[in-house]
Amino acid sequence: MRVEQVRGSLVEAWHDVHVAVVDSTGRLLARSGDPDLVTYWRSAAKPFQALPLVEDGVVDRFGIGTQELPDCAGAKPARQDRLQ
Repeated sequence: MRVEQVRGSLVEAWHDVHVAVVDSTGRLLARSGDPDLVTYWRSAAKPFQALPLVEDGVVDRFGIGTQELPDCAGAKPARQDRLQ
């Protein structure tokens, strides 16, 4: 499976993706690419890094909303609107 990042009419970046969907016992239900590929999950872990902010009440305490929370869970460019 290939995922493309498009800016305007140009493909800015593309990523070949390997996906495995498993049940709670680890049985393979669906796949795309090589389900046995061992790799680092890098950016896929970022949403889990933001989870303690929600579970520990930090989001509520500091009024972090739906506009700000994604910035806690991803690698994003330092645009001016994110620095305010």
